[in-house]
Amino acid sequence: MEEEKDPAPEYLKGFNTGYTLSKTEPELLGSILATENSWSEYIDGIRAGQKEYLKEFALEKLQAKTGYQQPDYQKTFNLSYTIAKYDLKLSDQLSKINVNSATLESFRNGREQYLSEQVKTKLPTWLKDDPFAKKDKLPGQDRDKDIEPEP
Repeated sequence: MEEEKDPAPEYLKGFNTGYTLSKTEPELLGSILATENSWSEYIDGIRAGQKEYLKEFALEKLQAKTGYQQPDYQKTFNLSYTIAKYDLKLSDQLSKINVNSATLESFRNGREQYLSEQVKTKLPTWLKDDPFAKKDKLPGQDRDKDIEPEP
């Protein structure tokens, strides 16, 4: 079995630089890589950092376009739904945490789903049902006359 080696410090610095520049200044990074012809560990790290950022960016765009959510999203969504069901005050406090992350976003979505379902259950019955849905057969003229229909 091969033992994994830690990357060289120069490679790590280059990776972090490449990732950050891909995110903030992609034109600058492109011009740096276009003029740099040497193959040092630092430049290899820059190229790997750029590649990693582009991969994550493409995956994020694909997920946004297709609506795919990672399994952790569903777990957090279900957990927040359950917390909201049994302890609404705790759920409210947790959802007010001022951090933007995918986990907290799924938590907020699960809580909102529970709350939207609760609004439906608190409505009067005449608002819950679809008023235009066909009801069961209308009673016939022989209703309440104890006359049974012929078979």
